[in-house]
Amino acid sequence: MSRFDILLFETAQEMFERRAKEAKNREKTLAKIEKMGYCEGVSHKCDRKDTSWISARTFYPWDIDEEPLEDPNRSYYLCSACAEEYNSYWDEMWNDYYAGRL
Repeated sequence: MSRFDILLFETAQEMFERRAKEAKNREKTLAKIEKMGYCEGVSHKCDRKDTSWISARTFYPWDIDEEPLEDPNRSYYLCSACAEEYNSYWDEMWNDYYAGRL
């Protein structure tokens, strides 16, 4: 194996280990939230139980080895009212973002 092949292998192995660590951390967080059984709420406390997983609408840069330890782009466990509020907020934010890019 050449030096390049070895470096490439080591880099790929490090990436794989980091992704596995991210997945394990995300899985633990999501399981803990789902076990609670009620809405996480977005901008307020919410005790509704008609919840489902909502995919994050964010794209913050994040590295498992740095703070914060929790993925800022993780899914949310929200009731229908909070999910609507969350999606409306991010629709507006992304519209503003893309409008500034034109």
